[in-house]
Parts: sequence; structure tokens; C-alpha cells
Amino acid sequence: MHKQQLRTSNSCAPTTPRPTIENFKQSLYSAQIIDKIGIKDIDWMAGVGNAAAHNLPEYEDDDVPQLFQRVTAFLVRFSVT
Repeated sequence: MHKQQLRTSNSCAPTTPRPTIENFKQSLYSAQIIDKIGIKDIDWMAGVGNAAAHNLPEYEDDDVPQLFQRVTAFLVRFSVT
């Protein structure tokens, strides 16, 4: 996938009144901004974040540095200039 920037001109904003991460992910995929690997990456980040936020049994402290790295890389890759 090319380095692309998220812009409102992509017309990829979710149309639901209270969009979830799933709605945003599907909108980005439908607009061909992210690919299936991007979907899996978002799912992983959301899962780790949810496990940490709710102190779920699957939460592992070792996931936090990788979560930080992946979120930062995602934001850099798709930042709006």
C-alpha cells in the first residue's frame, strides 16, 4: 500500500451518528486507504487497548511498547498535512 494521507476529500468518514473504531476501519478499507493488513493491525491495536483499559486477563504489560510503536507509526503514515 502506498503512503497515503487521510483527508475528508477521500469521502471516507463513517455515516453512523456514533461511529466506532469498526466503522472507521471499514470506511478506510472501503475507500482503499488501508488494506487487509491495515485492518488486522487496527484490530490488534484495538484489542490491546481494550484489554488494557478494562484490565482483561489477556492484557500483557509487554504489549504496551509495541502498541505505542504501532499507533505512532499508523499516525505518522496517515497524518494529514
